[in-house]
Amino acid sequence: MNPRAQDTPVGAVTARAANDGIATSGQNAFSTSIQRGGRGASGRQLLLDERHGQHAVERQRAHAAGHLLVAELEEEGHRVGRGAGGQTREAASVSARLGLHVVADNDANLGALAESVLGAGRGATEMIYVMMAWGVGSGLILDGRPYRGARGTAGELGHVLVDESGPMCRCGNRGCLETMAGAPAIIELLRRSHDDDLTLEDVIRLSAEGDSGVRRAIGDAGRVLGRSVATMVNAFNPELIIVGGGMSAAGDVLLDPLREAVNRYAIPSAAHDVRITAGVLGERAEVLGALELAARQSDVPLPATSNQVA
Repeated sequence: MNPRAQDTPVGAVTARAANDGIATSGQNAFSTSIQRGGRGASGRQLLLDERHGQHAVERQRAHAAGHLLVAELEEEGHRVGRGAGGQTREAASVSARLGLHVVADNDANLGALAESVLGAGRGATEMIYVMMAWGVGSGLILDGRPYRGARGTAGELGHVLVDESGPMCRCGNRGCLETMAGAPAIIELLRRSHDDDLTLEDVIRLSAEGDSGVRRAIGDAGRVLGRSVATMVNAFNPELIIVGGGMSAAGDVLLDPLREAVNRYAIPSAAHDVRITAGVLGERAEVLGALELAARQSDVPLPATSNQVA
């Protein structure tokens, strides 16, 4: 089973209400608050149920939707690769169901957008967002704007070759980075000495409690990740790398080995220029990115963002 397929695609709807409300939807919906142009915009909780066609924002008040998918996107969000459970999803089909303009992007790109506008990347114009969760991905912010490449697949860090004789990857190759450093690889390694029912949450908890085996496994993943990130540092010369996703909760247990690997394998001048830190938006990052993307591409202009999240 594709490990990333365990995540449910998330949608986000922007709605113009009396208080310029922004609503979000997802498997675990939550409310947030985004300050725009000095005016508070309280996020309203929205559950979008495609099976029943129900949503909590009145249709006439909704202007656009952002669709977050755990998959590789091609052709500027119009076609979704096989990463999301082998399904092909198009923004147009979601748009037809909702009766709204829909924009789509993958989780890492949306996380990058959110952290650059609302989180740890505010003010950075050259930034890489590395998402460490059930898979590994990255989103690029170059010259202050998201960069998706010629067909929308830029930043697929998880499919950089690490070991050509390594485990089979969901993409069809062997030894991709995410087969060596993603959460499933760490959990599988630890099952030999821990419970078979070990979860990512368990791994993070055990690391915080000082479990030496868990901390070693996370640190090794950080070093493997750092070698591939060093190549991106050489190629793009970013000023900032933000690590997000569920694994980022391990903090410096993951980040310190990553930093050491970047310092060792990147050219000194590029390594000196870059700062590596954890994201600050947590599990909200990708949904907030979907909101930001939908707001940017809506035909109804929104006030300028003041880059504050409550």
